[in-house]
Amino acid sequence: MSETAGYPRTRRMFGLRAGTVLAVLTAGVLSMTVTTTVAGAASTLGAAAAQSGRYFGTAINAGKLGDSQYTTIAAREFNMATPENEMKPDATEPTEGTFTFSAGDTVYNWATSHGMKVRGHTLVWHSQIPSWMQNLSGSAATLAGMQEHINGVMAHYKGKLAYWDVVNEAFNEDGTRRSDVWQNNIGNSYIEQAFQTARTADSSAKLCYNDYNIENWSYAKTQGVYSWRSGESPLLFDTSGNPKPAYTAVLNALNNGPISSPTPSSSPVRTASPTPTATATPTATATPVRTASPTPTATATPVRTASPTPPASGGTVACGASMHVDSSWANGFTATVTVTNSGTVATKTWTVTWTWGGNQTFVNTWNATVTQSGTAVTAKNMTYNNVIAVAGNTTFGFQAGFSGTNTAPTLSCSAT
Repeated sequence: MSETAGYPRTRRMFGLRAGTVLAVLTAGVLSMTVTTTVAGAASTLGAAAAQSGRYFGTAINAGKLGDSQYTTIAAREFNMATPENEMKPDATEPTEGTFTFSAGDTVYNWATSHGMKVRGHTLVWHSQIPSWMQNLSGSAATLAGMQEHINGVMAHYKGKLAYWDVVNEAFNEDGTRRSDVWQNNIGNSYIEQAFQTARTADSSAKLCYNDYNIENWSYAKTQGVYSWRSGESPLLFDTSGNPKPAYTAVLNALNNGPISSPTPSSSPVRTASPTPTATATPTATATPVRTASPTPTATATPVRTASPTPPASGGTVACGASMHVDSSWANGFTATVTVTNSGTVATKTWTVTWTWGGNQTFVNTWNATVTQSGTAVTAKNMTYNNVIAVAGNTTFGFQAGFSGTNTAPTLSCSAT
C-alpha cells in the first residue's frame, strides 16, 4: 500500500450487488498460484482470512437484506462489510446540518449482528453529494462544509467502524486531480485536510483513500494513485450465487497465507544458500544464462506483432454487449456492460452503442470513453482493453442519474 500524508491508500475492495459478489485481495494474495487445498483449512473466505489476522469483505446494500440468497452468502463468507450507498454524503446529510443515519445503521446493525466489522464509505466525493454541497463556493465556506460533514458523520459512528474511506475517486483517468467542488474551491490541500479532520474526529478508525480503474500498472491514473489490485475480473460468485473456480483458488490462497507469505524472506532455500560456500560458484557461472535471457524475449516480440495478421486471412471480427444494473436508488444507478468477442479473431477496437429510453445522464464512467448526444450513447474501448481474445470479454461501467422511468436499453456492438 502506498501512503498519502501518512494515511494508507486503498481501493474499493469488495462488492455484493444484485446477487453477485465483487471480491478482491491484495496483490500478494492474488498473485499466488494454489492448486491444492490445505488439510484442515477453513471452508469460508472470512474464516480463511481470519486465520492470519486478515479480513475478507463485501459491500452490503440495505435494500437487499430481504434477499435470502444474498444474506446467506454475505453472512457465511465474509467478516467485513461496507455499505454500498447508505453512508454516502447524499444519504447522510441531504440538507446542510441535518443528518440521517437510518439506512447506514441498518447495514451496520445487520453486519455487526453477524460478527462482521464495518468499513465506512464514503465521506468526501464528487458524486452522490447533495445540492447544498454542489453549490458551495469560496475556499473557506467549502472547507467548512467538508469538515462539518466529516465531523457529523464520524461522530455518529465514532469507535464503531474499523475503517473509513475518507476521500473517494479524486483522480482523473490521466492521473490529474478531478475537477469538483472540493478541488476547485479548496485546491490540492483538500485531501490532506479531509484526512486531518477525520483523524481528529475518530482516532481509532483506519483512514483510507478509495478509487477505481487503477489495476493496470502502466496506466496514468494508476501512476497518480499506486494500486495493489492485480486482476480485472474479480467476481467470485455467479448470478445464481454459486462459487466460480476462482473462489476455490482465493480460499486456498487465504488458507495458505500464513505459510506462504513469509516464503520470500525466510524460505529454506534462501537461508541455506549462505551455508555451502561452493554454491556461490554456480551462481557466478549462471550469469551468462541471465544475460542470454533477453534473446528469447526479443524473439517473442514478432509473435506479438504478428497477432493482428489473422484478420487479413479471412477471420471474422464480431462482438456482443449486455448491460447489468449493479445497484439503484431513487434517482440514480450503477451498471456494468460486458463486451464479448463473438468472432473468430481477436478484436483490435470495439464500440458499444445504445439509445436511452428515458432521461438518463452519466455521472461517472470507467474502462471506456463514453459520450452522449441526446439519448444516443457511444462507448469506445480504452487503450488498455481494446484487444479481446476469441470468446473472451471485457467490462466497463458507469454511474448515471435519471428521472421518471429507468428503461433498460438494447445494446449494439461493433469491432475491428
